[in-house]
Amino acid sequence: MAEEKQLNLSEMSRKVAAAALGIFVKPEEKKVSEALSLLSGGQTVQSEAINTIRDFYKRGKEEKHAFFRTLKALDPARIEIVLNEIYAALDSPRWLIEIREDLASLGRELKDAGDSDGAKAYAALGKAIVSYFHKIFNFQYLNLRVNDMYNTSLYLLKFMAAKEGVHPTEHWWAFEDRLNRPDRFILSIEHFKMPNIPIVYVEIALTQGIVRKLSQITDPSSKALNPAEADAAIFYSINSTLKGLGGAGLAEKMIILAKKH
Repeated sequence: MAEEKQLNLSEMSRKVAAAALGIFVKPEEKKVSEALSLLSGGQTVQSEAINTIRDFYKRGKEEKHAFFRTLKALDPARIEIVLNEIYAALDSPRWLIEIREDLASLGRELKDAGDSDGAKAYAALGKAIVSYFHKIFNFQYLNLRVNDMYNTSLYLLKFMAAKEGVHPTEHWWAFEDRLNRPDRFILSIEHFKMPNIPIVYVEIALTQGIVRKLSQITDPSSKALNPAEADAAIFYSINSTLKGLGGAGLAEKMIILAKKH
């Protein structure tokens, strides 16, 4: 009986997915329709189909909705399989992160438009993606990078400066001033499939004792300390750089790795 119920649910998922495709995919786009239909089937979705789906997805908002409605019609186990196939085919989690960010944004739009059921369904799908992120963004897949006055590229400086939300600077070169001294550095974590993209970073000041005023750290004119004389490390700013990774617990992992360092 349980097996029969599961089969019925799977069949229902396929029918709902097919209905979603019928609404959004033009009849002449057979290749796209076939690729999307593979998501709700039991077979493996190959790289060519994944690329077809991604190209379709990037066309616009309606296409994104078609993709999401297809995904949310699947059972949780099938959703995880599809996410894993996307990750494997593209050899990177970057599109999955984009998907999660778009899902949250479009879910808010549905809620504002009065479609509470649609918004709840998108939120549930978002939770499934975050659950998957906990697996592929675990410690063994993260690399720690030390960014200091000697080894930080201009690209990384500009990227981190643009993402600084705790103590932002007006210009990236003002952000650079924080690193142009021996008692300041930044630790960041990167996914091993996304090199040179710091997904979370923490700014650290080496000090003597506990600093009572934050301005003593952020003031570029403050006197630099010889690192050998420091007896404390102040984590004064931690920032996540990719909205789609919100809720994946990466800030906590960053703090744990920073403490170990």
